[in-house]
Amino acid sequence: MHTPAGFTSRHTLPAALPAGTLAFAFRDARMLVGGTYEAPLVPPFSQLEQMGVRGDRHYLGELGSTGCVAIHLPADAPEPEGWRYSGLRALFFRLPEPVLAIAARAFQVVEWDRTHRYCGRCGTPTKDKPGERAKECP
Repeated sequence: MHTPAGFTSRHTLPAALPAGTLAFAFRDARMLVGGTYEAPLVPPFSQLEQMGVRGDRHYLGELGSTGCVAIHLPADAPEPEGWRYSGLRALFFRLPEPVLAIAARAFQVVEWDRTHRYCGRCGTPTKDKPGERAKECP
């Protein structure tokens, strides 16, 4: 996957998310989607909030004027009614290519955060490094 045209990468979660922000929410390696199998939909962040779906957030940036947030959900997060979890491969040729590229980036960020919670050298819990998407050992 590549960075789609019109995407501006950011790492700092704004105080208020732009209206229409898309939520790329992952439970393990599967992303929460709605719609039909042939035409899946990425949920707006505001709708996830209304459904009570919550997890660790990572701001990705904007695709045009649409905000994009990656969310790491707990492994036991239920499927909200009318929504399902899908692997990214099942979404190829079904989601628009720029949205699929952001979904792949979202998974990478969520997985990186999940697997880098401890220092690889000493085992101390890492902390987010201010000003960039990085972890550091305190």
